[in-house]
Amino acid sequence: MNSKNEGWDDPMVQEYKRRCLHFFAGSYNLKNLRIECSIGPENATGNPNLILSSDGSRLAYGAIAYCSLFTQSGKCRSSIIIAKSRMAPPKQMSIPRIELCVTVLSCQLCMKIKQELEWHFERVIPFNCMSTQNVYIDLVDGCDMQSC
Repeated sequence: MNSKNEGWDDPMVQEYKRRCLHFFAGSYNLKNLRIECSIGPENATGNPNLILSSDGSRLAYGAIAYCSLFTQSGKCRSSIIIAKSRMAPPKQMSIPRIELCVTVLSCQLCMKIKQELEWHFERVIPFNCMSTQNVYIDLVDGCDMQSC
């Protein structure tokens, strides 16, 4: 159906037909698309670093985790492992409470990654884009990111 209330079995309007054909013809080029599925390159040296970054606002908050490692040629390569976002609850929360939610989300991502990947990370580096770093630093000090 379209905006002219045509039925399901009615012939397609020529403009829609043209647009659909153009879309499917363009999608044929996707056969050349290459998506690398490996987090780390084959020529990596040493253990990767796990980097966690997070931020929040009154509307939503989120965290992202990625690993960085060096190749044999000395170049640094970073790959996203996982990202997660959440809508803030309808009930208004204070910024410090949102900051705590962001930190908890980062710790949960860290634990899940270490459990599932079973990698040894050289370092776990937490970054937080919050306006007040003290809450985050205190929580992370008590959370020992190396064992999270």
